[in-house]
Amino acid sequence: MSVESLANYESWDLKMNQLPKRSHLYSLQPIGFATPTVESFTSYLQRLAAAHGVSMASLIRYKITPLFI
Repeated sequence: MSVESLANYESWDLKMNQLPKRSHLYSLQPIGFATPTVESFTSYLQRLAAAHGVSMASLIRYKITPLFI
């Protein structure tokens, strides 16, 4: 096999990918996950707030909303 027939790659991209920050929130599994009776998003947020010992309003205001602004 001759060298001329081989593919020539200009360069390799060796940059490190940016990893997302780890969440400070617990990873709770939704009740009824992967079933037709999965819990609502509101119910999930309520359980998540209770697990952290804060109100749902505080959880949304101080942990979730800043991710979008």
